[in-house]
Amino acid sequence: VGAMSRARDLPMSVIADLTPEWAEDLGYAEGTKACMVVTVHRRGPAGVAGLRPGMLILSVNGKATPTAKAVSTALQNGSTRKGIEVAIRGAKVGRQVVVLREVEE
Repeated sequence: VGAMSRARDLPMSVIADLTPEWAEDLGYAEGTKACMVVTVHRRGPAGVAGLRPGMLILSVNGKATPTAKAVSTALQNGSTRKGIEVAIRGAKVGRQVVVLREVEE
């Protein structure tokens, strides 16, 4: 299993490096290198923005993020108060950009 981490600005969400096994199971091309959303709190910033388990995080605020560590670092450098742009894609959904913002409880 790849390295997993909880991203500070994705409360209750877990991300991990995409493994070859996960890529095959989810229908991603062989050799795809990316960070994958493993779990997501649907009422948190990531869930409200539309991130779902199995989606890949391609970049954060325009900076390529091919690993979970890169995503975590980029999120820590961003602010949900200002909004964090995250480029994502799913196995059956094309690339799209969403904005993570603070969520009122």
